[in-house]
Amino acid sequence: MNTTLSTARSNRSHRRRGVGTALALIAAGAFAATVAVTTVMASPGTGTTTMVDRSTGVAPPPVDQANALSAAFRNAASAIAPSVVSIETVQTATMRPTRGQRTPQAPQMPNDPFGEELFKRFFGQGGGNLQPMPMPERHGQGSGVVVSDDGYIVTNNHVVEGATELKVNLSDGRTYEAKVVGTDPDTDLAVVKIDASGLTPAKLGDSDNALVGDWVVAVGSPFGLDHTVTAGIVSAKQRSNMGLTTFEDFIQTDAAINPGNSGGPLVNLHGEVVGINTAIRSQAGGSDGIGFAIPSSTVKTVVAGLKDSGRVDRGWLGVQVQPLTPDLAQSFGYSGAHGVLLAEALSGEPAAIAGLQAGDILTKVNGRPIESPRDLVMAVGMKAPGEKVEVELMRDGAAKTVTVVLGQRTPELAAARGMAPAPSASSQKLGIAVESMSDEQRAEVGINGAEGVVIAGIEPGSPAAMAGLQQGDVILSVDRHKIETPAEFNQALAGALAGAGDAVRLRVLTQGGVRYLVIKPGQE
Repeated sequence: MNTTLSTARSNRSHRRRGVGTALALIAAGAFAATVAVTTVMASPGTGTTTMVDRSTGVAPPPVDQANALSAAFRNAASAIAPSVVSIETVQTATMRPTRGQRTPQAPQMPNDPFGEELFKRFFGQGGGNLQPMPMPERHGQGSGVVVSDDGYIVTNNHVVEGATELKVNLSDGRTYEAKVVGTDPDTDLAVVKIDASGLTPAKLGDSDNALVGDWVVAVGSPFGLDHTVTAGIVSAKQRSNMGLTTFEDFIQTDAAINPGNSGGPLVNLHGEVVGINTAIRSQAGGSDGIGFAIPSSTVKTVVAGLKDSGRVDRGWLGVQVQPLTPDLAQSFGYSGAHGVLLAEALSGEPAAIAGLQAGDILTKVNGRPIESPRDLVMAVGMKAPGEKVEVELMRDGAAKTVTVVLGQRTPELAAARGMAPAPSASSQKLGIAVESMSDEQRAEVGINGAEGVVIAGIEPGSPAAMAGLQQGDVILSVDRHKIETPAEFNQALAGALAGAGDAVRLRVLTQGGVRYLVIKPGQE
């Protein structure tokens, strides 16, 4: 079965943990009052642990320990409940031109939404009058978190992207129309606003203090079931290179996250938000116990920028870097365990002004190890313009530390300088880069709806090139997953490769029509 990495936008039963596991974690995850009067005792030779009341030296009955854990979950759920909302979205129907009369003899591919007449028009094979064809409205659903008492709400960018109507349903049953204040596709976060006051904002906790193994609770509207609460633990931290966003530092959790949970909170047992749920990795489209949340440390920074100006100002080094392969490291006489190679310090930009040079091996930024170009993007991009960062590097075998005053990163500057976010690791395996389709491109091809991303570049001799793909081809789906945005393409591709590993199936619109292709990443 193929594994899919997908956003949790829009039936597995909740996992039960063994009693022994639940009991062993009570002291670490319940209340301070409980911790103050109990301790965890190990029974020699048994491999078990027991909670013991310090005042009496006697372990409480197992049911009392279980009730204490239940109380912790109840309190966390009730603390966050007033701040969780469900979000309904609508994309307004548009009109597309299509052929007014279909020739009876024109063959049609079964279940194909396009048809041969579309391709005749697109590729100049025949004429005919055009008439408008209505397209259906698109409805979506997600979740959100109130972050101020005057109506600001944080959610995922992919929840509101392209929406022409937004409706927010509060926990008390009230419903409001909402408007988008600002979006940040680089982190998949967005802020919307409703005309309300006296709301209960969530407390944004410190995600740095959320440790692997800590209990967490996810709240949202999976499959439209408002205010659903699930529980799990922090499975891992600092997950990156997922191909989901430009800036990736995800918290991984096994708390059940399903379509519709996107934008909802991941909270600790104090009811504090430590993450915003955004994606799942799944074999069947539902929860497989592998979910991802944007850490609250990122959320705080992005929300502040979007509320203040509708955008996020990010730091900029002005460098071109590449992964440090073993051969490159050896050629530079470097034997360290991590780092990226500076290929160019762009003239007049912050790095060059500070004295960084081509051939430098960048190893740390503000003490944070740099393992890949994406790590550098994350370390710098989450800083504000004008901030100073300490860059540790190796040059000609000598260690140096350079202070750089960051400039401001903009998409236009990044693209003009050849510093657009790198393709995901998955798309690099195929040798292609994709971009969103413009309305003009969709109208020209006659695509019905938002489906498809266009191939913007293809590496000669790559698996994609060997399979016959060309620049300008439109990728409609990866395996069985329809694609609408580059982010969705990267997610679906990463999931397909994680599941099958040796091959991925694409449905592609080419000059010869719609066809399926199977590409093997190793077929260079």
